[in-house]
Amino acid sequence: DNPIQRMPTWSYVAGFFDAEGCIHLRPAYSRSGLHLRFPQKHSQVLHQIRNFLSLTCPEYALPIYATGSVFELRVQCSVLSKKVLRQMLEAGLVRKKSQAEAVVTLSPDNRDAVRETLLQSKGHQARYQRLDRHGCERATEINNKRSSLRRLLAREDNQAAAAMQQLVDRLVQQHALLNATTWLTILRSDIRSLLRLGAVVAKKRSEE
Repeated sequence: DNPIQRMPTWSYVAGFFDAEGCIHLRPAYSRSGLHLRFPQKHSQVLHQIRNFLSLTCPEYALPIYATGSVFELRVQCSVLSKKVLRQMLEAGLVRKKSQAEAVVTLSPDNRDAVRETLLQSKGHQARYQRLDRHGCERATEINNKRSSLRRLLAREDNQAAAAMQQLVDRLVQQHALLNATTWLTILRSDIRSLLRLGAVVAKKRSEE
C-alpha cells in the first residue's frame, strides 16, 4: 500500500511540516504576510497534502512551485496559514510548536514581537540577512509607495508616477545601505565576542 496514494491526516501533515516545512513572515504586515512552505523532492506528496488542505479550505488557492530540483507547496494567505497551524498544533506539532503558537496570535500590534520569536527559534540561520525593526519599517514604507505607484500608473498619471518611481528607487537604495550597515555592525560584534572567548585569526599559508 503506497502511502502517497492514501489521503493524509492532520497528524501526517503536522509531522511532515515539523520535518520539512517552514514559517515565513514578511517584514511588512499584510493579508498575505504570513506564509507556510512545504518543500519536497517528490511532487506527488505535495499534491496529496494540497488535496487534503483543499477539503478544509476550498476557497483558497494552494500553488506548488518548482524551484530547481525541489517542489514547494505554499500557503500564501495569513488567515489560512493560521488555520492550518492551529490544526497542526492540535494534531501534535512538536519541533515548530513554539513558532506556531506565537504566529497564530499574529496581529498588527504584536507583529514585531512575533517576528522576534521566530528569529530566535531559528538560531543563527541567515543571521546577517535578517531585518531589524527599523528595516521592517522601511520595507513597509517601500511596499506602501509601490502600491501608490501602481495606482498612479493605473490612472495613467505619468508625471506623478515618474516622481513616485524616483522616490521608490531612492528608498530602495537607502534600505539596502542601512541594511548592510546593520549587518556589518552585527558581524563586528560577533567577531569581538569570539575574540574575547579566545578565538584567534588564522594566518594565510603565504604568511607562515
